[in-house]
Amino acid sequence: MTGRINRDLTVDGLRGLTLLVIVFTHYVPTSFFSLNIARPAAAVMLTVTGYYFMMIVERDSGFAGPVRDRAAAAARLFLQRHMRIWPTIAGVILLYVLLGYVDQGPTTTQIHHTWPLYLAYMGNVVKMLFEAEAFPAQFWLIAAQEQFVLLALAALVIVGRGRIKGVLMVAVVVGVVARIVGCWIWMPDQPALATESPFAIADAVGLGMLSRIGISAGESKTGLRRGFVAAAIATLLLAVILPNTFAVYFGLVPLLMALVGCIFIFHLADEVRVRRLQRSVLTSPVFVLLGQMSLSLFMLHPLVNTILNLAFAHYAREILPWWALSLVGPPLSLVVAYGYFRAVEVPIRRLRRRRAAAPQQVAREDRVALA
Repeated sequence: MTGRINRDLTVDGLRGLTLLVIVFTHYVPTSFFSLNIARPAAAVMLTVTGYYFMMIVERDSGFAGPVRDRAAAAARLFLQRHMRIWPTIAGVILLYVLLGYVDQGPTTTQIHHTWPLYLAYMGNVVKMLFEAEAFPAQFWLIAAQEQFVLLALAALVIVGRGRIKGVLMVAVVVGVVARIVGCWIWMPDQPALATESPFAIADAVGLGMLSRIGISAGESKTGLRRGFVAAAIATLLLAVILPNTFAVYFGLVPLLMALVGCIFIFHLADEVRVRRLQRSVLTSPVFVLLGQMSLSLFMLHPLVNTILNLAFAHYAREILPWWALSLVGPPLSLVVAYGYFRAVEVPIRRLRRRRAAAPQQVAREDRVALA
């Protein structure tokens, strides 16, 4: 149990470190970067999502039963998952709606007629409709992720846990092809249509799921690691050799980073290597906490940035310099996100634990009564 808890802490540290990279890109002008950093970093986070999703699937024997049992198990997992995620997102959406009434600008009031889509995990659809003018824009990632998870649950009901591996392998190919074709058709004018559908993140989430399936099946971790390293090297070489186009970059670099995320997961599954990682910076309480509150921080830091920009423009009659936003925004976002995490996420997690523990307590009482 201790080893598993330590692995969870290390993965939370990885998630926290990756989130810092994504957040950092929102405070520095895009002209500072020769490449898009946020999308490849997001691919690492998505592999972790896929890995832990499949771990939860393995714990429910209903997914190995007939169709009726699989459907019941999928419904249970769907409800349990969104008991944690949906209230957090709904609270942030409410804050954006209130901001629209305060500011009453053409961009901030956009959410007044699009909020039902955000609540239904369709924030990427809003981004596809409005592209760069979408408000708020960061909901696309959680929307695409949950749309793919819903598709994965449907596949589990249809084919069962024993045959889901083949479906996921197809999903990985579809994810890469979807980005390549999408970028070829829509980039650079409509990037959301090219890179923000559930199919465009399918390879990262699917590879995370496949990593868990391979480990739980008892496959050699060394063999898995070597195979994924070879795939990562081949992907890197292919990206270097092919022309420098949107289709090549967004098609292959997220795949490369997803493979790197899976390689890290295989390291975590190795008892010897995980001890080394546990002594690394990833187990720092700061990174672990960032990983645990990643949902709140990811959802709220753009809101904090927006409020700072609007307030400065209102009183100073000019745009807030990026360096000033970079100095004030990150610490303020961390404080706001931590408060929201403690006020909303932590009580929800405690409620879910109590509900999960209740049947076990009843079972223990029944055993005592029978004895």
